[in-house]
Amino acid sequence: MKNKISLIIPNYNHARYLPECLDSVLAQTYKADEIIIVDDGSTDHSIEVIQAYKKIAPEIVLLRNEKNYGVHHTFNVGIKAAKNELIAATAADDIIFPHFYEKAIALFDQNSELGLVCSDFAVFNDIKPYDYSPRKFGICDKPTIYRPTELINMLRKTSFFIASNASIYQKKLLLLYGGYNTKLLSLSDYYLNAQIAFRHPVGYIPESTSGVRLVSTSYGQSIRFAWRKRLGLMSYLMQLVTKEEEPKFRKSFIRSGYLSFNGYFMILFLILNPKYWLHLPYIAYKVILSKISRFSSS
Repeated sequence: MKNKISLIIPNYNHARYLPECLDSVLAQTYKADEIIIVDDGSTDHSIEVIQAYKKIAPEIVLLRNEKNYGVHHTFNVGIKAAKNELIAATAADDIIFPHFYEKAIALFDQNSELGLVCSDFAVFNDIKPYDYSPRKFGICDKPTIYRPTELINMLRKTSFFIASNASIYQKKLLLLYGGYNTKLLSLSDYYLNAQIAFRHPVGYIPESTSGVRLVSTSYGQSIRFAWRKRLGLMSYLMQLVTKEEEPKFRKSFIRSGYLSFNGYFMILFLILNPKYWLHLPYIAYKVILSKISRFSSS
């Protein structure tokens, strides 16, 4: 039976970006069976743009929140509404490159137990013509499947990171682990990805399959310099990790060094919280390794 994909696009006042995003989705060599756009209370002309696209693409489904709830609540609405067992997600201002779904499906066909398939990605500034800057992890030269133990060992030595906009998931696992934890704000997809990847095989495509638009008003940027909020997020994240019932997962999260994603800020948080010092050597090693890697490649 052919694998089918449900794509979820949360949208809030991104009418100016939606056409590029939707054009890239509709240009996929392997089509999404349904495209669920969840509008989060937009006040611009987003609805008109979506309705216009629905006329040429009947696979588009429009859902509307009665008010603005935030991006991760909106993702959860889409996950619950999706008909298919494979879920892709992208921001309304991002772009998906043409062969992503086709190559991801090829890996799911190889192993039906995959929790997710991810890839490299690119970033670009909101200035035309777009200049895509690849973010390559360089861990292999062909599509590869990693078992959790292999992935964790790789994470200790590399800057590998699972980007949600460059991933396709098993819906049942997104639901099993509770979807996006809205209290984690910008870290909710990061933690959900870890919950899946540290327990289930992961497929990886060593090429950029999507473009992430860099804008100063993005959700992630709004959190980046809010220091008190970030400290609160770090504290809540560590509470979640230590409360996980599965000892193997807690150990994997610590020893993989995956917390180094938060950089020097994470080191500062750990120093200020002695009860978490067990994590410090793994995180410091990964952060320093990342900085050395960037310096040597520059």
